[in-house]
Amino acid sequence: EDAGPEAANILKRLVGDLLGPPSTGSAIGYLTSVEITDADLTLVDDKDKTSWTATNTDVLLSRNDRGISGSASLELALGESTAELAADIGYDRNAQTVNVGLSFSNVSPAAIAAKQKLVEGMEGFAVPLAGTITATAGLDGKIESLGFDISGGKGQIALPGLYKEPLPVTKLSLNGRLEDDLSRIVLNGFDADLGGPTVSLHGSVFRTGAVSWWLPPRA
Repeated sequence: EDAGPEAANILKRLVGDLLGPPSTGSAIGYLTSVEITDADLTLVDDKDKTSWTATNTDVLLSRNDRGISGSASLELALGESTAELAADIGYDRNAQTVNVGLSFSNVSPAAIAAKQKLVEGMEGFAVPLAGTITATAGLDGKIESLGFDISGGKGQIALPGLYKEPLPVTKLSLNGRLEDDLSRIVLNGFDADLGGPTVSLHGSVFRTGAVSWWLPPRA
């Protein structure tokens, strides 16, 4: 028997109760905080036959009349390396918005792709990344703003369609934001040191229909 719709309804009610203010009308209504300390978590993806293991996981959520605030941190095993991730989240009940701040270090896109293919070509991006991503979204899922500040260490990038050998990377940095319902990317700066040659970009990319346009910044 398919329990999907029933499970979805239960989850919807639980989320609705959690997003509401504390009350005595339900068991969840009494809940004002949740804390998880030094936990080990395993996420299993049955569809792709993969699993993810997080250690040293700490989670703290607090609820009051204004909304929900929380933080989380964990260490994620990625092959022979361990990535560190931390997040802060805030839900404003009056504005009906969610603010998220994510920081990370030692995250290799190639190591992620070795376990689960998410984006085409990511398996060739063997560069350890660190940085922050901030976002504000509505409860309808629409992202109002998204900013990023990312740096990369020594590694290599494989571009089989362009180069026979992987490009060595000494360091790189990427800073910018997405605007206008994610249709416009503003690059405050992209700099990459390819072991001698360097690449530097800044400007804006915006999308109109199926066409993307690149505008360098004005002098």
